[in-house]
Amino acid sequence: MKAGIVTIGILFLGITILANEPLWTEEQRTEKRDVVIDGEVLSVEKLHETNEREVLYVAKVKVLKTHKSDGELPPTLSVYFEFSKTGENARCPDYAELKKGDKGKFFLRKFSPELKKKLKLEKVGGALFLEMGSDVMKEEPNEDGVITNSIGMKLKLIEAGEFMMGSEKGEKNEKPIHKVKITKPFYMGVCEVTQAQYEKIMGKNPSVFKGPDRPVDSVMWDDAVLFCKKLSEEEGVEYRLPTEAEWEYTCRAGTTTMYYWGDEMDRNYAWYWENSEERTHDVGKKKPNAWDLYDMSGNAYEWCSDWYDADYYENSPGKDPQGPKGDGFRVLRGGSWFDHPRYCRSASRFEDEQDREADDSYGFRVVREVE
Repeated sequence: MKAGIVTIGILFLGITILANEPLWTEEQRTEKRDVVIDGEVLSVEKLHETNEREVLYVAKVKVLKTHKSDGELPPTLSVYFEFSKTGENARCPDYAELKKGDKGKFFLRKFSPELKKKLKLEKVGGALFLEMGSDVMKEEPNEDGVITNSIGMKLKLIEAGEFMMGSEKGEKNEKPIHKVKITKPFYMGVCEVTQAQYEKIMGKNPSVFKGPDRPVDSVMWDDAVLFCKKLSEEEGVEYRLPTEAEWEYTCRAGTTTMYYWGDEMDRNYAWYWENSEERTHDVGKKKPNAWDLYDMSGNAYEWCSDWYDADYYENSPGKDPQGPKGDGFRVLRGGSWFDHPRYCRSASRFEDEQDREADDSYGFRVVREVE
């Protein structure tokens, strides 16, 4: 996707900041979108100024793929959008950056009578308006390989590769050490899912240690999977829990040491029992690993998709292992605020019942598939 589509999200972020009377309340903005498509811009036209500092544009957009709609869409849509011309808080470059040929994901809402009146388009019917609010989809990774999704979650592009999984110095369930190849790239959450992000999708917050930027805690495995399912439906791309192999691959980030920074615990990298003050903390406050992922050690345990088997490493496949067949217990990784450093090591494995009431140290981070 070209830079112009990214600009759309930025422009609307600017409008939300500057608008005297928002078109939607915060509650209304978080409702499900009417339409989500992949589209290609065929043309962009300036229409008129809706007030002294906002300009209305219309883009003709070719529908390439429909992710969400309550009815059949025509092959081409009229998509209206505004941007703010002035103001010290304006965060919107000139809209000339959006041009014919730009492709990207469009989050759209149907016109309401109030919106038509506000935009001076009372006679327009059947058109769509780019969603306002702080939800910004940046589909193109930045120079660091990071994308930002519709709920503000940052995800890092992880390239395919191989590593040595397990540890001969650890527990019996970490042996034998064995080579694993990850054959496909994927995006991994830069941080654990926060309470604010979880609540946007699930409409609730089960956490004991409240704080919008803290990792969501007390999450059962089934709820973590449901969060991924709902986010996938919302955005039209697949989100899921990481496999145990993907988790350790990204945690290690090329290292072979006990922790991703060395062989001794370093409180600059992790929240654990000695420095946590018996609670979780805002994500991303400790030093990251070599691939710029935060809190892979400590803060909150992280659910993986795999069933747990203590002896799985003895016959685990060498390529993209998906975990054993099983029932009852799922894998957790990374240790938590509650744990001794030994359980925050890169190779440390933990498990708990899938349907047991979740512990206040249990959270998760997500994988997003590369389209």
